[in-house]
Amino acid sequence: MIALRTESPSMASYPSPPSQARSTEEIVKSSDSGSPGITDSELRSESVEQGRQLLIENGEEKKRYLRIFQAVMIFSMFFTFLTYLSLSTSLSIPDTQTSTSWEVVNLCWFSALVLSIASVANTFLGIMIVVYRSDFLLPPVHPRHRVLHAWYKFSPLLLVVIIDYLYVIGDLAFTRSTHQSASQQPLL
Repeated sequence: MIALRTESPSMASYPSPPSQARSTEEIVKSSDSGSPGITDSELRSESVEQGRQLLIENGEEKKRYLRIFQAVMIFSMFFTFLTYLSLSTSLSIPDTQTSTSWEVVNLCWFSALVLSIASVANTFLGIMIVVYRSDFLLPPVHPRHRVLHAWYKFSPLLLVVIIDYLYVIGDLAFTRSTHQSASQQPLL
């Protein structure tokens, strides 16, 4: 039995498997002459079923990516606010220019602030790709699709991890600069 499958546009350049060597006209001729073959209704129902399955899979992928992106975006926005408050606190303390640890605090927190804003923007772009450009959710065949898939799948989380490390390093340097123990240090 010969089964035709629908392919995405990016897979059109791949040769068909040996079992699909016959053309559609040959299949129709063999089904008209009474020999076993695939009828048009079977062909249509099979491609419709495959199309439905692809839509269901893409819909589930969209929902999953949207939940992840929304969580990362909220977390990044929280870190943006927290880092802004911490940076403004450290800059308002007098005599911040004399110590190297204050420079580390300000450098880490300013870098965390910039990266958290970049993470929010990057996550927003990822949401726009998932919602409006769902062709990027198809299985990646072309190298460009693999790069974009890796970008919107891994870069928001990677930025959040880098932000976390920068904020903690800045917080530890702030604790050292103000001569407080870690238990006395507020999170702001």
